[in-house]
Amino acid sequence: MRRVADDAQHEVPLTLRNRLDAVLSFLHNDLAAHVRIEADVLYDALDRSATAHWSSQAMRLDHEAILRLLDQIDHAVTDPKHTKEDLQRLLFVTEAVIRLHVDKEERLVMPLLNRLESDVSAVFRRRLAEHAVQRHHAPWGFSAHPRA
Repeated sequence: MRRVADDAQHEVPLTLRNRLDAVLSFLHNDLAAHVRIEADVLYDALDRSATAHWSSQAMRLDHEAILRLLDQIDHAVTDPKHTKEDLQRLLFVTEAVIRLHVDKEERLVMPLLNRLESDVSAVFRRRLAEHAVQRHHAPWGFSAHPRA
């Protein structure tokens, strides 16, 4: 996403569109699924943990922001009045929010995940792994999240 944003100003329109399609595919098919799995399995369990109420709320707010940004990117791609600068800004902001969210997962949520009931942790990890297999890619999230 960062590379597409970096190159957006000078990229040939068709090449930019092809690269954007790959980014949008990741955001819609992989990241959005990851967000749903966290919401469906993990956050309710965190809410039941006496020490974790703030973690779930903060992470849900991140998810809302990420999904709103994704809608804005979709709109910027399809609405001709949006400029490359608009799209570039949205990509940079989205990347920053995602990176911050993943950092919070690694530092705040992952230690709590290890303390949750083993069945909740197992279901969460299984659902992430199943999604990775369905999408034919390596699992990501927490410390396995790609940083490049």
